[in-house]
Amino acid sequence: MKKLPEILTQDEIQKLLDTPNQRYRTGKTQYLIMRVSLETGMRISELINLKREHINFLTGQTRIENGKGGKDRITFLTKETRNLILSYWETIGESDYCFSNLSGGQLQSSNLRRTIKKLGNKCGVERVHWHLLRHTALTNYYTQTKDIRLVQEIAGHSSIQTTQIYSHISGENIKETLLNSMVIGG
Repeated sequence: MKKLPEILTQDEIQKLLDTPNQRYRTGKTQYLIMRVSLETGMRISELINLKREHINFLTGQTRIENGKGGKDRITFLTKETRNLILSYWETIGESDYCFSNLSGGQLQSSNLRRTIKKLGNKCGVERVHWHLLRHTALTNYYTQTKDIRLVQEIAGHSSIQTTQIYSHISGENIKETLLNSMVIGG
């Protein structure tokens, strides 16, 4: 049996999002990167390659080009996140990339991985790593929609078997389902 993915709790997500100091550009970047990751389930390489032109600010449609296996796919950003990104861009100036380093160039995945780990340690969520953000996003998509094919498309998986791992039911969901379906008497 394949091991179930570990995911962040709502409390851990909030702690992580509250950690970056958004008075500074790097803090704003860190916050938005985590937020976008948790909304879209993007891989780290997909996020650092995300360009401004890939986001449709009217619809929220976000094109992920050349993802794993060279595949393109579509995901969506909430209106609130799109507005935060637009505001962020106004403060950082020109860059082709949605998120850039201080000189406007492409972020490096190794630096981003280190940053996510540091933020997790700072807020007491020591187990955090990039793929944990992705697992959390994809599990949340499944929890909200119960549509494994949709999650497969969002994740960019070739095989539904790869996606099945996100259809696990948490202990609380099992407990709630069983308690609500028990027949008393009979």
